[in-house]
Amino acid sequence: MAVKPDPVFTKLTKVLSALKETTVKEKSGEEAASELKEDFRRENGGAPLTDSQRQAVRRTKVRVEWESTRKKHVRRCVACGTQLPVTARADAKTCSDACRQKLARNR
Repeated sequence: MAVKPDPVFTKLTKVLSALKETTVKEKSGEEAASELKEDFRRENGGAPLTDSQRQAVRRTKVRVEWESTRKKHVRRCVACGTQLPVTARADAKTCSDACRQKLARNR
């Protein structure tokens, strides 16, 4: 028997994936949560939100806040000062092998 995914959480996933794609306009957690809440109200025909919908709204607010603070944090190379790529390892301090060697020579 196939398990049907909960439509509330699929909607939450869509909101979060759209958030990662949009870089033009920053959204606060409150804005994203209120948008999702309005969507759920429209789906319910004005009826109050279900427990899973309320939980999805709360999760959206928290995730959006976390994602926006993560995007704002910029790490820089300690040797030359250029911005490190987002995909750089957490323990990376330099942007390239050349900078790493330059840093080693200066020590």
